[in-house]
Amino acid sequence: EALAPELEKRSFPLVVDPVCVSQSGHKLIEDDAIEVLRKKIVPLADLLTPNVPEAEVLSGVSIDSMQSMEKAVSALLKSGAKAVLMKGGHFSVGGPGSDKNRLTDWPCTADGKIAPLEHERIETGNNHGTGCTISAAIATFLGMGYPLEEAVKKGQQFLLRALKHVFHPGKIGAGPVNFVAGAGW
Repeated sequence: EALAPELEKRSFPLVVDPVCVSQSGHKLIEDDAIEVLRKKIVPLADLLTPNVPEAEVLSGVSIDSMQSMEKAVSALLKSGAKAVLMKGGHFSVGGPGSDKNRLTDWPCTADGKIAPLEHERIETGNNHGTGCTISAAIATFLGMGYPLEEAVKKGQQFLLRALKHVFHPGKIGAGPVNFVAGAGW
């Protein structure tokens, strides 16, 4: 609640990654905080980047098909987000735009246009923070002056490089992506 009035004054494009449900499906914030996120922060977003569980929580729509995804995206756009990137990592094999070797992220603009961005599926146990990583990369490219569509594509490329060149700092749980490789250094 304290952040919303400050964000209203911003002079930069705002990417909101609604980190409210983990990749394993656990809620990460309290219900009243989700309501504040929905009512005060989402309407300020130039780009909202939910995973499927987050989009379900924020839209109230259960996503299990292309039609339900479109309905959820429509609800998120109606709540004020100017564009939505529905991250495809949670779609099951055979779900909207995915198969065992390919994955699709779904950028959606305020006019309702959905332009699928397909890419290879990278099998790795080092997928902790992938949603945050792509959102931060997109925000960086927007800050560099790239238009939204190009910033999303560049963010996706950054994440794919970071996933292809992971490292293993421990032995338990999902490891991190490799941000240095993502940057191409």
